[in-house]
Amino acid sequence: MHWATPISVIIPGSAKSNAARIQQIDQDLSATSWRADIICVDVSCRDDVADPQSVPSGNVYVRVAATIGDAVRMAYFETVAIVQENPAVEPARLKQLIGRLSTDTFICNYRQVKPSKGYKRAALLGHRLLNRVLLKSRVSQFDNAVLLFQRTHKTIDAICAADQPAIAHKRSLSTLPQLISNLKMSGKFRVISNEDVLNLSDSPERGLSSKSIRRGTRHTIQTWWNAIMFPHSTPMATKRSTPVNRGLKIGAWALLCLIAALMLNLNLAYPLFEPDEARNAQLALNILDSGNWMSLHLKQDHYWDKPPLVAWMTAVSFKTFGTTENAARFPGVVVSFLTVILTCAIGQRLIGFRAAWIAALLTLFSLGVPFSGRYLTMDSTLTMLATVTCLAVYRGSFGRRFRQSWWVLAGVCAGLGLLAKGPVVLAICAPPVLIFSWLTERKIFKSWKQTLYFAVPAMVISLPWFVATAIGTPEFLTHFLWQHHVVRFTEGISHQQPFWYYVPIILLMMFPASQLFVPLVRFIATRKPAVGAQRTEAHGYLLLVAMWILIFFTCSSAKLPTYILPAVPMLCLLMASVIDINVFAKLTGNQAESETIAEKVSVIDGFYARLPKWLACNMVAWVMVVSLGIMWFLPEHAASVLVMAASLVVVIGAAAVAANKRSHPYAAWSAVGVLALFMSALLVNQLIPAISTSRSIQLAVTKIQSEGGFDDSPVIYYARDSFATSIGLKQSNVVYFSKEEPSAAAAFIKNHPAAILVTAPEFVKELEKAISDSVALTKRESARHVYLTTPLFENESSVRVATDMEASRSR
Repeated sequence: MHWATPISVIIPGSAKSNAARIQQIDQDLSATSWRADIICVDVSCRDDVADPQSVPSGNVYVRVAATIGDAVRMAYFETVAIVQENPAVEPARLKQLIGRLSTDTFICNYRQVKPSKGYKRAALLGHRLLNRVLLKSRVSQFDNAVLLFQRTHKTIDAICAADQPAIAHKRSLSTLPQLISNLKMSGKFRVISNEDVLNLSDSPERGLSSKSIRRGTRHTIQTWWNAIMFPHSTPMATKRSTPVNRGLKIGAWALLCLIAALMLNLNLAYPLFEPDEARNAQLALNILDSGNWMSLHLKQDHYWDKPPLVAWMTAVSFKTFGTTENAARFPGVVVSFLTVILTCAIGQRLIGFRAAWIAALLTLFSLGVPFSGRYLTMDSTLTMLATVTCLAVYRGSFGRRFRQSWWVLAGVCAGLGLLAKGPVVLAICAPPVLIFSWLTERKIFKSWKQTLYFAVPAMVISLPWFVATAIGTPEFLTHFLWQHHVVRFTEGISHQQPFWYYVPIILLMMFPASQLFVPLVRFIATRKPAVGAQRTEAHGYLLLVAMWILIFFTCSSAKLPTYILPAVPMLCLLMASVIDINVFAKLTGNQAESETIAEKVSVIDGFYARLPKWLACNMVAWVMVVSLGIMWFLPEHAASVLVMAASLVVVIGAAAVAANKRSHPYAAWSAVGVLALFMSALLVNQLIPAISTSRSIQLAVTKIQSEGGFDDSPVIYYARDSFATSIGLKQSNVVYFSKEEPSAAAAFIKNHPAAILVTAPEFVKELEKAISDSVALTKRESARHVYLTTPLFENESSVRVATDMEASRSR
């Protein structure tokens, strides 16, 4: 490398790895009196070394710095060159190029390595494409490049700012792409290319191995993730939030618990949804009837679709509180309450207490979480366990040090998750953790012994039931693991939906909190340095977990809305952090105490200043739509809506406060919270129970029995599951026939002609043919799938009597 003018040369990499280049410089300068100033940027250089390390090498005195910013400060000469690979510069052209430098100009010159033939060429082209898309740079790790600039206060600050993400992660950039990209994004300096002015020699022939291309691609992705997307570490995020007064914090916790308890516990005594809720309740009832807690049974057969944890909890609730709808839903209420509370308790260690408290409210106000908590299913339990597992893993391994207590908690929740819904909890939690570890180059475990803190609790909790069941019934593993996990995922036993299914579902499941997706996307997608400086690695982890859950279940052939519930708390933590950073942190941050409220509010971005007004108007419109929908389509429940409408003054007042430009941000966002609470309560506590009541077959049968004439009549379930009928009907009156028993069902109806029949419309015609000679079926219009049976001979005799009376009158 021939440098014919005094320039300070900065070479990324250690002195050992640059030994060949340093030796070449030494040989080129042996015949001259010019002394080179070469600085190697070595990330292994310790931060606590006061003086830079020095490595003498012949005529060249080599120094070592920890970061590129430190190397620029250490440079002896005004003209500085940061070089990559081995560019050779003609002295005359270099002198001309230096003459074009100014205090606000960076000149980048490079020559790309020619792609190899075959698959390596495609790999290199893909690598360059990633550099252009992710790093916004035409320079890759395999190109010869040089960045020239004049060493001034402005340029030194610009280089240090561009290298700041690497400093935050305790490492320096080893290539030029990210440094050039950050300089371009700052917008304060011109970064130009001058290939016509400065010609770089052809790069020496060298073979690029597949391994080196993969390493370069990996480095590009990691640089994009750590230096552009999420450049700051988590401790910086937690320090952003001001300390919360102890009394205020206790009050906030009490308010959160009160709102969650009221939202989840009110109006639980509506009929069970059929067939899912009724089936899960029947599993628990069978446990109590048989006393067999190890093996679940349904219709006298083994039930291996799901593990037994939720059935156990429901059985305990039945035994404690009685066989009622409230008792059936109580375990789900508890786990959803824990989801909200633990989202705040653990989330505060990632994004601060204020943001985590807002996230807990958003989780509670998301339609999917309170609905699943008041719906007897496994998904609410899985959501709580998966949320705690993912957050505990982050606290255990990706903080400042390894914390065994968090890993024990993660192991306990993972073990319970295996008992709640099987290996899907590991499929949800493990991949994003491994990907995050790869992206940040941070080990999950430093030694194999640390894995025991997770593995032992998980195995102790879950393994006994799986082993005992597999020993007792060997076919369990094939049915459970293969049929209901692999085949269900790849082929879809049921519930097949298109690939875009979860796009509208996530908006619905998180409504009304989903209205904050717009600021979240603005926060994540923008490349502005000011916004990028607010993003932390905790944000990256939360986004990674949420996106993985959505992608994983999108790839599944079987899709149900509640499958993606574990992504909701993660997204709520992200949304709350965005609002906290852009609104509340600016009000309580580094503002002078003498400033007025108006002066503090003025620092809030215009988009976030208008956001409460937009949210308030939107939610008021939805409240009106839902209320009118209940009154129109479910008129029997209009009274409950009128009770809600009595609070119209509160709704209008909250909307007025949120929309008023002069309202303090705390008042405006509190009003938005009141509207969100009102909207969620209307949906969860009014609309969903109304739908369940209108669709309940057991309730319809009970009404028919109460009308008279069918008090002691048998209730015949034909080709339709009669799950949990003991909760709403007299069990002695219920008779069940499968669709393979049409003749037996017909014979029973003939022997009991005055009965209530519950069956699907597609089975009615077949049954009518078998009983048409003696019994007639009448559809009950007010209830779906309910028919009344009446004996034909009574109708015929009545007609005959009426005919005789008419004949006598005519005579």
